[in-house]
Amino acid sequence: MEEKYEQYKDSEIYKKRQKTNMFLIILFLVIVGCSVIFYFLYKTKDEKIDETIVYTYEIKDNIVYFNGDNQLINTYKCKNICKAYSKTSDLEYFNQGKILLQDGVDIYLYDLLNNKKVSSNYIWIDYILDDSSNIKLFKVKDTFNKNGIMDLNGSVLIPETFNELGKTIGEKLVNYSYEKNHITAKSGDKWGLIGMNNGKGLIDFQYDDIKISPYNKLAVKEGVLWTLVDESNKKIINKGYSSIDIYEEYLVVSEDKKAFVLDTLGNVTSNKVELFYDVDPWATITIKGLSSEIIEGVIYLYIDIPLNEKAGTYKTTTYYYDVENNEIKELDE
Repeated sequence: MEEKYEQYKDSEIYKKRQKTNMFLIILFLVIVGCSVIFYFLYKTKDEKIDETIVYTYEIKDNIVYFNGDNQLINTYKCKNICKAYSKTSDLEYFNQGKILLQDGVDIYLYDLLNNKKVSSNYIWIDYILDDSSNIKLFKVKDTFNKNGIMDLNGSVLIPETFNELGKTIGEKLVNYSYEKNHITAKSGDKWGLIGMNNGKGLIDFQYDDIKISPYNKLAVKEGVLWTLVDESNKKIINKGYSSIDIYEEYLVVSEDKKAFVLDTLGNVTSNKVELFYDVDPWATITIKGLSSEIIEGVIYLYIDIPLNEKAGTYKTTTYYYDVENNEIKELDE
C-alpha cells in the first residue's frame, strides 16, 4: 500500500490536484481579503456630534425634527403615536444626538444625527445615575419582564436575563452604585450582586433580599432576618434583625418591636425605643414602622405611633441618636 501511495504522489494527477487545491485556497483568501477591504472602504461612518453646535429636537404629529443651531438636520417619523420617553415628570433623555422614544408601546433609543434606531424595543427603561445625578446607563425591561443593562449608545452590557436589577422605589431606581460598578440582581427567587458593565457575579444568588450602602457594607436577608456582610460577602455580624439601616459607624436595627443602635461590629450602643408597627425595610408603605436617615452626621429615627387603631390614624415621632451619651432621644418640637 505504501509503495502504491508513493507512486501516486509522483504521478501527474496528484501534482495537478495539489496545484488546484492551492489555487482554490489562494483564491478564497483573495476574495475574503477584498471583501474586508471593500467593507472598510465603503462602510458608512457615523456622523459625530459637533461640540460647537447646539442641538435640539421637537416632536409634531409623530415626526421628530432634529435641529442644529435652529437648522433642520434630520426628521424621523414614528410608527405610532410617539413622544420623548420620560421615566419621571421632569427627566427625559436626549444627549449626543440620541433620544429615548416611546413609540406606541415600544421604548427604544434612536440616533437622530445618523437617522437610525440603535437599540431593541423595551417596555420600560430606568436611568442609572452617577453621584451627580447624570444619566450614565439604562436598565431595560423586555416584553418577558426580564431585565438587563445597555449603555448610552444602545449597546447591551447585560442581556435581559434577570428577574430584577436594583430596586424601583416610586419612580426612582435604587440599590446600585455606578461608582463601584455594582447592582443587586434577582435570579429565580434569590438575590445576588453583579457588575453593571458585564454582569459578572460578585455575590452568588443566595439571599432573600440585599440592601447596599455607600459604606462598603451590605444588609442581606436570610429567611425573615437581616444581617451584615462586607462587599466580598464576608459576614460582619452573625445575629439577625428584623431590619437594618447602615451608616458609616453605626447600624439602626429593630428586633422584637424595639429600635436601637449597634456599632458595626454588632455591639449594642444605645437604649431601646418601642415600636408599634412591623418595620418595612424599604420604607415603601404608608405606615413604615421605623425609618432612619443621617443629616450632617446626626442619625434620625422616625417612628410611627398609632393615634386611633380603629381609625388607622398615626403620627410620626422623630428621635435622634446622641452619640456622646449613647442614647436615642425624642427630638423636641
